[in-house]
Amino acid sequence: GAYEQVVGTISAYILTENIALHLEALQSFKDRFGVDRKSGEQWLITIKESEAFIPDVNESVVQVVTITTLTNRQYCIVLDPLGSDGKNQLGQRRLVKGEKS
Repeated sequence: GAYEQVVGTISAYILTENIALHLEALQSFKDRFGVDRKSGEQWLITIKESEAFIPDVNESVVQVVTITTLTNRQYCIVLDPLGSDGKNQLGQRRLVKGEKS
C-alpha cells in the first residue's frame, strides 16, 4: 500500500530428515501450528511439521540443528527433555541409549 515500506526479505529454511530449526519466542503468541508459546520458550521445528519454514515476527532462529545419531555402543543424557504435554521438563534428565536418532 501507499504507507508500506520493505524493511528486508527473509528466505525460507528448507528442512530435511537431518536438519531442524531451533526457535525462540520473542514474545508470547500462538504459532502457526496452534501451539501457545511463552516469551523465551525454545523449541524445534522438524520436517514432521513443515518442509520449509519462514520464521514469524514473534520467532527468532537460534540455530540450524543437524541430527545426532547414536550407535548401539553410545548413549546420551538429554537435559530438559520434552514431556508428554510437549513442554520442556526443566531440571530433568533423560538417558537415551543407541541405536537412535
